Amino acid sequence: MKTVTISGQITKLRNNVLWRLLFSVASVTFSLSAFSQILPPLIDYTPTNIYVAKTTITPLEPNNSGGPIARVTRGLVSTVAGAANGTPGNADGQGDLAKFNEPGGLAVDADGNVYVADRLNNAIRKITPAGLVTTFSNTGLSHPWGIKIHPQSGDIYVSNDLDNRIVKFTPAGVFSVFAGNGTAGSTNGAGAMASFRTPHDLLFDKDGNLYVADSGNKLVRKITPAGIVSTIAGSGATGRTDGDGAFASFDTPVGLTLDLAGNIVIGDFSNNLIRKMTPAGKVSSYAGNFAGGYRDGPIAIALFDDPSHMTTDYQGNVYISDSRNDRIRKVTPEGMVSTAVGSLTAGSNKGDGVGDPLQAKLNTPVGLAYDKFANLYITDEYNHKIKKLALGGYTISSTSLPVTLPEGLVFDEKTGIISGRPTKPQVATQYTVTGYNGFGQSESTFTIQVVLPNVYLSPFLEMEVCDPDFDAVVLSQFPVTYTSSNTNVATVSNTGRIAIIGPGKMNIRATSTLDITEYDEEELVVTDYITPAILSVTADKTLICPGTNVFFKAVASDAGSTPVYEWFRNGQLIPGADSDTYDAVNPSATDKYTVKVINMDKCYPLISLLSNPMSLTAAPPAPRAIIGVSPAGPSCMGTTLTFTAQNTTPPNPINPAAARAYSGKDATSATNSVGGIAMGWYVNDMPVSTSSSSFSSDKLKAGDVVTYVIPWNNPCGLAKFVTSNEIKVEYKNTELCSIMPPTAFSPNGDGVNDTWNIDYLVGFPGCQVRIFNRFGLKLYDSTGYANPWDGKSNGVSLPSGTYYYVIALEKDMETVSGSITIIK
Repeated sequence: MKTVTISGQITKLRNNVLWRLLFSVASVTFSLSAFSQILPPLIDYTPTNIYVAKTTITPLEPNNSGGPIARVTRGLVSTVAGAANGTPGNADGQGDLAKFNEPGGLAVDADGNVYVADRLNNAIRKITPAGLVTTFSNTGLSHPWGIKIHPQSGDIYVSNDLDNRIVKFTPAGVFSVFAGNGTAGSTNGAGAMASFRTPHDLLFDKDGNLYVADSGNKLVRKITPAGIVSTIAGSGATGRTDGDGAFASFDTPVGLTLDLAGNIVIGDFSNNLIRKMTPAGKVSSYAGNFAGGYRDGPIAIALFDDPSHMTTDYQGNVYISDSRNDRIRKVTPEGMVSTAVGSLTAGSNKGDGVGDPLQAKLNTPVGLAYDKFANLYITDEYNHKIKKLALGGYTISSTSLPVTLPEGLVFDEKTGIISGRPTKPQVATQYTVTGYNGFGQSESTFTIQVVLPNVYLSPFLEMEVCDPDFDAVVLSQFPVTYTSSNTNVATVSNTGRIAIIGPGKMNIRATSTLDITEYDEEELVVTDYITPAILSVTADKTLICPGTNVFFKAVASDAGSTPVYEWFRNGQLIPGADSDTYDAVNPSATDKYTVKVINMDKCYPLISLLSNPMSLTAAPPAPRAIIGVSPAGPSCMGTTLTFTAQNTTPPNPINPAAARAYSGKDATSATNSVGGIAMGWYVNDMPVSTSSSSFSSDKLKAGDVVTYVIPWNNPCGLAKFVTSNEIKVEYKNTELCSIMPPTAFSPNGDGVNDTWNIDYLVGFPGCQVRIFNRFGLKLYDSTGYANPWDGKSNGVSLPSGTYYYVIALEKDMETVSGSITIIK
């Protein structure tokens, strides 16, 4: 009999690998398995730990003789890959430089690489443990949904929900079709003879059989390692009936996983149920309710909404993507349901990295995979990201709550190491540290005590310059002396009485009188008071109008409870002005007002800097309007007088419109007004012309008063217009104005010289004007000459020629006569 010894270190996991040993006479075939079972951690700490206050400790580290523990913060949710802003795309790269488009299922290989079914990109993406994303393959993929890695061969199996096939990739990326003919159906058979309808999640059992959540057919299918497809559960009809095999019914089975007893757990998506199928094929409803909802607790009352993909950790906890609730749920082997990740509202990055997975936000989570380091990977479908929940690392607890290590010591939850410098004594306190990996957890209980050194000087509180003297607190087995490192900050007496002198930092040392090597020293920080400051000064108005006051208000910081203010006008202190407000009576626009504040709460006054000056502005002066007339001095009645405004500053434009001014003259008047006053030219307080700077008329009467009015937007709210100086119309005596009628005119309707205008005749309202032809026939007769003759007789235009006129001016005055020629 020969004995063969196989020895060495297992470096890679393999199950049921056939080996053959050849001997000289025969050969023996046997199988050898390297079980995919890593040990849970097994940690222990030094049970009793005594440290000296104010002495840096040797780090207290856990001894782990079991499986490794990942250096992670337990409960931390982070984004492994995907665009930071959640936009979809198709890009390889590191972490958030990579992009996905509605990722579905995922799987983790033995080396920690994550493979993602990048559904809308029709690709399988690979993420290394360092977070580098590459495209593993995009061959033969059509909306890949489920993905699983064969535990022995490392081959990658993928379900295509558009072409209804199960495809396979070797670790080297070689593609083949494992099952399905590409046509939607539910036919059983070998490989390409079989058909599926929208297959989703995949699952391997211990014998290498591949299970398929054939969601469109409402079935659970099984594919043997030889590729033979059969239906193991489901009638194909929509329902939620429990029972054996084909007597059971589903509505869109999506997720699959195995529990520790070998039962297949099924996410019955549209039924909002978690179903369980025994190895014998009996289907039962395990958790949830058809109505759906969200509730944690025992499986009998727990609720889900569209449960999707699943995974199981090595302790038997089942994790479920509760898609519509945007959460990851956890079901323990004892049947308790809790929320592992997510909050009620869908979102993206919020909650990442805060150490509380219930603050993390997901948007329709789908794929789940659990690795040996207790990392739960999640495809966050509509955020287009791959996220990770760290379930490894260490936690610490204590007999007292909240958990508090001695002051100065810290606990590293990634390594379980306690380190630091304890600052003060603490009685022996018991602590328990628990370490976690993907296969279990381990805890160790120990005590920490902090004792006094031979000389211990209690730490000082931060002091202020006005604080009273105080005593140093020293615990020592010997008499001590005291010294100050900076007497400008504080002095210390032989008895330990400390007097503050000024702001700054310094050290107080207490030294044993028996052994100068035994001493303790503490820093004393003395802060100065914060000087108050004027933050702002406001005024209810800055424009100075006659007879108005200005109300000032100051806002200060660090002014204390009883501040005193000082107001200044042009640098001179204003007596009695000591509050945060000041009412200035009839201020001048040239005045400059400032203020300071004094904090009176401390041991000496704290005075602010002077504020920036508040400047005032005088109201602008009223605009001016000065008018003149041409010709200057008295004129003959009928003379055209032109009035012109000079040195005017109208702030508003005037838009004139036509109107009848008074008898005998069409003019324009302003329609714009301020306070009901039309802007423009006025005769006897009646508007007669435009707002242009000039106005002409030959119809004014002796004694008429002409003015010009302009608008004024008075900021002080008083008068809204300004009136110019007055010009009173004066005429010469009629005896001084001779009548000299024109000798010709051309009444042809061209608008030029169409009437016989006689200067100054308007000054003789009682005159009589008569026109004759050469035969002495009277053609025109008018008493008064308000309307000049237009060359017509009884409405009929006279022909060109010479005519004769006789004008009787007034009673007892001369008669003017002569000839007039009509030219056409």
